[in-house]
Amino acid sequence: FPSHDTRLINKYLAPSTNGYLVRVLPDGSLELQLISFTSGSSLIFRTPLGSIAANTTYHIAICYNNSTCKMYINGIEQTVTTTGSVGTITGNTTLIIGAGAGQLTNGSIFDLNIFSKQLNSTEVTELYNTKNNTVPSTASANLVARWGFNQKTGTTLTDASGNGLNGTLTNFANTTPSVNNAWRDIYGTYRDWETERCPSG
Repeated sequence: FPSHDTRLINKYLAPSTNGYLVRVLPDGSLELQLISFTSGSSLIFRTPLGSIAANTTYHIAICYNNSTCKMYINGIEQTVTTTGSVGTITGNTTLIIGAGAGQLTNGSIFDLNIFSKQLNSTEVTELYNTKNNTVPSTASANLVARWGFNQKTGTTLTDASGNGLNGTLTNFANTTPSVNNAWRDIYGTYRDWETERCPSG
């Protein structure tokens, strides 16, 4: 891991906004942090050290509802420690995937889903077992956004949920899949590094 944190999702612009971020710390712990600039407080949920190893592909689910949070790695619920407190957070900061705080994620992100409810363990297991290809029927009405990062051309990150929450790809290399760029994900499927890596800003 690099000496700085690795931002997976960032919806917080320091130091003057409310928001949240998901990151992997240099010690290998996975963290969800909710930040209130208004009240000067934050709420942190974190897995143990070494939960995430470098050069390894993971399926991650973070399920938050008000003050409770459950984290799953490869379908397995993790021990989570909670620090701090925060009130209701509102804000319209842009959601950034794969970057934040001036740092770019050195890795690959694919199949990102956002729901408007806290998924239960059965729903998380279904997502994991179906390689994110199937949205659980009990959560389909709560699907807010679904991004596959499988564009081959253009700069639009298409939202497959039907809600029209398309994003903009920045510094995204659109190439034809090739043997040299291929890598194997956690499910044993060969994917293309260049066409499926996360946008860097």
